[in-house]
Amino acid sequence: MGTDPSPNILIERAVGTVCEVPLVMAAAVTAFICGVWLAAVIATAALSHLQRHMQEQVRRWQRRAVRAECAAKNHESG
Repeated sequence: MGTDPSPNILIERAVGTVCEVPLVMAAAVTAFICGVWLAAVIATAALSHLQRHMQEQVRRWQRRAVRAECAAKNHESG
């Protein structure tokens, strides 16, 4: 007849069955957790690469300092 459908029926038609709502929410939470995990993995890899690069630079600077010190000693004694 001319009655409006109840809000629950409208929700059921829009979403599917009421049982699908928890599944959709669980999928959204899982996707969010996976996204955060993936971001953490990418950040960890980037920081690891940066740390390796900085260690190489420090070693290069240390070798350069040792060579400069040896050159200064040789210049003083020579």
